[in-house]
Amino acid sequence: MSAESGRSKFPQFVTKEAELRHREEACIARIESLQRKLAEGSVIPVPELRSDLATAKRELAEVRASMAEEGIAAL
Repeated sequence: MSAESGRSKFPQFVTKEAELRHREEACIARIESLQRKLAEGSVIPVPELRSDLATAKRELAEVRASMAEEGIAAL
């Protein structure tokens, strides 16, 4: 819980679809951020890049599998 507001710092979702959409968009944003950093010439150590990209892709695959189970189309 956040001390200032008394609310949980994690978003609460009305539906499972809203939660999965939020998680899907977050994974896509992380992948796009890595791509943008590389395009801008940022130096990212290869092991870190591989790890971050693999994690984001794995999480995206898990989210999309959950979406498929719920009958929700992926972006």
